[in-house]
Amino acid sequence: MEEYIGKYFNEVSDPRSSRNQIYSLTTLIGTSLLTMLSGVDSFSRMQDYVECHAPKISEYFDLSKGIPSHSHK
Repeated sequence: MEEYIGKYFNEVSDPRSSRNQIYSLTTLIGTSLLTMLSGVDSFSRMQDYVECHAPKISEYFDLSKGIPSHSHK
């Protein structure tokens, strides 16, 4: 799925500095879309949703560096 979504977002330039690019832009956009379509309305709940569904979501997006978080350290 990351490749499929990436097809639509490959031309979007990533505004983040290279040191802040822990997760691919496609992973961030894809997981954000999934959570929003599921009715999630806050960053902390987005993280909770992805954590809860990580086994399935990781089949489609790269979560090898962990779950994207609004407070990633």
